[in-house]
Parts: sequence; C-alpha cells; structure tokens
Amino acid sequence: MRKNFTHGIRDILHIFPLSIWMVFLLPADTPKEIVARSSEAVVAILKRPDFAKSQIAARGFQVVASDSKGVTDGVAEHEPVIAATVKAANITPE
Repeated sequence: MRKNFTHGIRDILHIFPLSIWMVFLLPADTPKEIVARSSEAVVAILKRPDFAKSQIAARGFQVVASDSKGVTDGVAEHEPVIAATVKAANITPE
C-alpha cells in the first residue's frame, strides 16, 4: 500500500479525466517508409467498423486512430493534466 496516496481513484476521476492510451511503437531508427506503412495499416484496422465495434467499443473504449504526430501532440496536451493528477494524489516514486 502506498503511504502517500491520500485520495481514492474515484475522488480524482471527477476532477481529472482519465485516458488509457494504446500505442503501436517502433524503434526510433525505423525507416520512415516502414513507419508510414505500419501507421497506415494500423489506422486502417482501427477504422474498420467491425473491428472498432467488436474489439474496442465493446470494451468501453473509444477509437482515436492517429499517426505518430497525433500521439506526440496528444501526450503533450495531456501532460499537464497527468502532472496535476500525480501532484494532487501526492504520488511519489518508491
């Protein structure tokens, strides 16, 4: 049990939104052509209505299919919220 965790998750969720990200990553030195082809293939699968409905939406998630720039921008956008959540919950490294 964490000593410094003073809030329950339910106390925090009404203040800070919760996002769960599933990201397809490739090594940093992967050629751009392979990154582009991989991204296109993953996005195509995620945008298939049958896949999105049976594998994502059925589990209560929302599909947001984007490229690597979209992921980078999303992380940058959410970082302040994540930092504030960690601070408000008094979460510290163990």
